[in-house]
Amino acid sequence: MTEEGPSEETSYVVSGKGVDLLTILPEYDYDTGNYTENIGEIIVLYDKFRTMDNIGVNSTIEEFQKAYPDFKLWYTYVSGIYVIETNQLKAQFILNKKDFIGNLNIQNEMTTLKKSDFKKNSKVLKIRIL
Repeated sequence: MTEEGPSEETSYVVSGKGVDLLTILPEYDYDTGNYTENIGEIIVLYDKFRTMDNIGVNSTIEEFQKAYPDFKLWYTYVSGIYVIETNQLKAQFILNKKDFIGNLNIQNEMTTLKKSDFKKNSKVLKIRIL
């Protein structure tokens, strides 16, 4: 057990025709220290699953920005992930950390970033639905 949760996680991978589509993580109950039977998180890995505005895995930051002009970019040291998101969707679009070219000035657990902090045509690696 760590400050952020369990150090080992149970996960279920949904595959089809040899391709991983989703990872499902059960909800973790911090009070009991056990997983519940509820879904805690879904990770979309397959690029054919898209939003109504045609955004999904392998979409670029530029495509996301065009579809969702209210976008936010941020980094969290807690999970070590770079995220682009919009208030219009209840999902976090995880970016490739190798595409980050800016400088991190960490002030708190959620550091705001700019589009210029990423290489042109940086892509979404996966989508996290909580």
